[in-house]
Amino acid sequence: MAEIYAYRVFTEVVERGNFTSAAQSLDITPSAVSHTISKLEKDIGFALFVRSRGKLELTHNGRMLLPRIYDLIKLQDKIMQEKQEILGVSKGTVRIGAFNSVTMKWMPDIIRSYRKKYPGIDVEVHEGKYSDVAKGIASGMLDMGFVTTTQELNSEIIALYDDPLMCVTPQDFVPEHPGKVTVEEISRQPLLMQAEGLASDTEAFLAKNGIKTDSGIRVADDSSLIAMVASGFGISIMPMLLFKDEQVDVDLYDIDPPEYRTIGLVTAREQFLSPAAKRMIDEIRDFAAGFEG
Repeated sequence: MAEIYAYRVFTEVVERGNFTSAAQSLDITPSAVSHTISKLEKDIGFALFVRSRGKLELTHNGRMLLPRIYDLIKLQDKIMQEKQEILGVSKGTVRIGAFNSVTMKWMPDIIRSYRKKYPGIDVEVHEGKYSDVAKGIASGMLDMGFVTTTQELNSEIIALYDDPLMCVTPQDFVPEHPGKVTVEEISRQPLLMQAEGLASDTEAFLAKNGIKTDSGIRVADDSSLIAMVASGFGISIMPMLLFKDEQVDVDLYDIDPPEYRTIGLVTAREQFLSPAAKRMIDEIRDFAAGFEG
């Protein structure tokens, strides 16, 4: 049976994409990584990686095995943390997936508060699209992740906060009704969208209200999208959280009737959550309960 260390090397190669980067992260030589993977493949009886266009990719068997290996690593981490708690020491790592606005506006305060209570726990934040977070949970790479309730997941979503969707306009835009923009008015404007995979909240809003307008412009980065609106290419629908404590060259209007995205948390299965991860979930829930947008 392979040692747990070999499994850790395996997951590091998966996450880094090559032996050299994995070796740097683990502070060992690339040849040591190669030897460990070769021995692991020999122990389990099949290849884990195949080289494709100069890159390492998981074989079908490797992909099948990956979630179970993450489960084993999490169980060992959980055992070690519980042992350390018995001894009065708290160490470990919590891995969290988050999208841009949560990373920027929530995670600094959450991590600061958490580390005051548990200074021995490392916190890793993996930023990506909603789909990246969902995949990270499904694969076992992440302990928990932020999503919105527009996502279709197999796991239960813990609802945390209703974030208002705002109509973002150039500063020379004059709404038909002071201080707000109606859904009907939005339907007549050129609409700037986030790139595919990043706009599920906006797309859900459009589908709900039967709006098909689209300027044909899609931008991946939030700040770039705001700049495009400021330049007069159209309006956009974006969550209020993005604009908290920000000075921007656009105007924000409430949507009439009000629309929201619900930010939630999805977690690994209960039996694989370490004590440190469970405490982070409590920390996040407490923060969200007291958050004022």
